[in-house]
Amino acid sequence: MQITLATPQDFEEIVPYLDTAYGFAPGFFGERLASQWNEEGVDWSGVFLIRGADGRIASLVRIWEMELIQDGRRVICGGIGSVSTLKTARGEGYMSALMKHCVAEMARRGYPIAILWGDRFRYAPFGFECGGRGAQFVVDKRGIGRCGIGRYGIEPMASREIDDDVLAQIEVERAKMPFFRVRTRGEVPRMYRTPTRQVFAAGNGEDFGWMVWDVSRIVEWGGQMATVLGLAARAVELEISEKLSFSLPDASFAPPELLRAMSGWSQSSESCRTAILDLPQTLHTFEIETPRAKLEKLDARAQVWELFGRPDAPRNLWMSPIDTI
Repeated sequence: MQITLATPQDFEEIVPYLDTAYGFAPGFFGERLASQWNEEGVDWSGVFLIRGADGRIASLVRIWEMELIQDGRRVICGGIGSVSTLKTARGEGYMSALMKHCVAEMARRGYPIAILWGDRFRYAPFGFECGGRGAQFVVDKRGIGRCGIGRYGIEPMASREIDDDVLAQIEVERAKMPFFRVRTRGEVPRMYRTPTRQVFAAGNGEDFGWMVWDVSRIVEWGGQMATVLGLAARAVELEISEKLSFSLPDASFAPPELLRAMSGWSQSSESCRTAILDLPQTLHTFEIETPRAKLEKLDARAQVWELFGRPDAPRNLWMSPIDTI
């Protein structure tokens, strides 16, 4: 078993490999996840793979450097995604070897934490634990009507119709949020111009609001809440869904208009999994006052739970679903 770095020449093989390994239709990674997998935007120093006896890719794990704003704090951390193994190569320990290699590589690069999205038990052996919380506010037609929210009679934009002015306004509004991922300029158009996403947007300046629908849920929203609820009213009218769920890092961030319109809300651990790679650096980066000596008595996953996972943890890790990897 040999772990090697992928190269740009491997791109044409990697994309269909990922479709096959995940069981997706051909073109899924190349189209829907084009913001992550495109020839210009891949940092090849973070793509690790194992080839089988036939010379083809058998398993792959990719690491990202992620710049986050978390409750106003700038956090540079490692991210893991595209964890995959061909069905015919499973049971050989390839994924475990790659995960251990990538966690060690992120620690070597000096990241305080690493994050990923996926099954808790699958990633627990590598030090990952529930490390983020989110609140979901459900809005339906009755709630919108009771609040007297007027609808915006616009059709959702086709993925290729989203112009640069709309994208620029979205980025301006995102920069005002307390929790978000900082994006590169090149990835922004690809995030919205994908076949499965519908973008609702209306207003200008302080009245601007937007909402992104992807297959079965809202993956991003922001701007003026009254405008967003008007867009939600239009989405319900178009029968995109009877109910819409708006995600936030915490209930305390819910605008008054959303609180009036909601039919209910809930809190969950989301699917963010976190590993602490450097405890002192984590405490410094997140400005956490929990005594280091107390935390050092805990194992790695218990440290994550204490700092980020439990319902009353001192810090949270959150970003819009559109930005997960």
